[in-house]
Amino acid sequence: MLDLFSQKAVVKLPERVAVFGRLAGNLLKRIAEPERVLEVLASEQTSAHGRSLRCTAADGFTFAIVDRDTSSLQGCSAVLKVEDIFSIEVVRDQLDAGGGRWILPKPRKPGTGNLDAIAAATNSIAAGWKDQFQLIAEDFDGDRQLRKGLRPPQMGAIYATKAHWSVSNLPATLVLPTGAGKTDTMVSLLVSERIRRLLVIVPTDPLRRQIAEKFMQLGVLKTFGCLSIEAAHPTVALLSRGPKTVDELDALVAESNVIVATMAVLSNMPEELRARLAELMTHLFVDEAHHIGARTWRELKLHFSQRTVLQFTATPFRNDGRRVDGKFIYVYPLRRAQPNLSRRGRRGAQTGRYGHRPIGDRRRRRPRIGCENPWVRIQTPKPWAAKSPANQVHGRFVGEIA
Repeated sequence: MLDLFSQKAVVKLPERVAVFGRLAGNLLKRIAEPERVLEVLASEQTSAHGRSLRCTAADGFTFAIVDRDTSSLQGCSAVLKVEDIFSIEVVRDQLDAGGGRWILPKPRKPGTGNLDAIAAATNSIAAGWKDQFQLIAEDFDGDRQLRKGLRPPQMGAIYATKAHWSVSNLPATLVLPTGAGKTDTMVSLLVSERIRRLLVIVPTDPLRRQIAEKFMQLGVLKTFGCLSIEAAHPTVALLSRGPKTVDELDALVAESNVIVATMAVLSNMPEELRARLAELMTHLFVDEAHHIGARTWRELKLHFSQRTVLQFTATPFRNDGRRVDGKFIYVYPLRRAQPNLSRRGRRGAQTGRYGHRPIGDRRRRRPRIGCENPWVRIQTPKPWAAKSPANQVHGRFVGEIA
């Protein structure tokens, strides 16, 4: 029971992790609660474990705040540690500065427990997304944003994909210019289609980390109100080292809703394990598909012939000059992307932590005479953007199918 001296406070809680660790050398992580701001009712309590602050949120979530390590949950759902718990105001200042961390319950280590039970729990995460997602489009009055939401190319790509999947199992390709929000489109399809096992192939290691983080956080969906706050986050694996045995691979897939890998890692896996991976996954997304050589992709694609395959690319032609395969179900024209994304740039470009800069804009450093700091960043149009070879090819392709 709360005492008469309970205080209301708004605190910024750090990210809380449910699953964290390595399996067969690959990092896995599932977020229990993302970083969030919460209004709580805080009261001081003293027990055999020492002094702590007990906080209760409106949704019934309770947590204790302590200034020491402890093995007791203090009668709460979780325990948060900070340096000083003199008062809730002092705690709030520390949390605002990023000074707190959750110490209980500890994240579960991957690979611990019954494999069938783990796989069932992973499946239940995807099943729990039913009726939790809604498509909300952003709305503007000129340059003034009236409502946050998904961008026009994202909305079009999602609708096109759902329409294609309703009538066909053939591989499909989405052509979205750089900065159009491909990753949030992937995340939207993951939750709206309740995909149980998704393999995402990316061309580089930095993209592997960036896209994995997007899937862990569920992109911007909760921020924009497209996804319920209560929706569970997926378990995401970063495949940086190919499993050596079938047992290692089975354990990794059982733990993961999403596996993000580079083509290089997959190519180095034995043929038997690549076939087994394709058998266990339900969907395959290929990001930056134009970076994959035709021969490399042809060899891998044979294993996924019975799976749902979706490719994302900014240009319809590969780096080797050949056309990206798969049925082109949606092509967002570059001429529409430039004004739309430039408008986002003028208002701060909600491209996310790892997003690309809007097409048609460039941030350049040059001196400005008479300023206190002459080396400030300014934004200027790219006069060459529409004339680059890649954009010319993209423009001709869009013109041919329009």
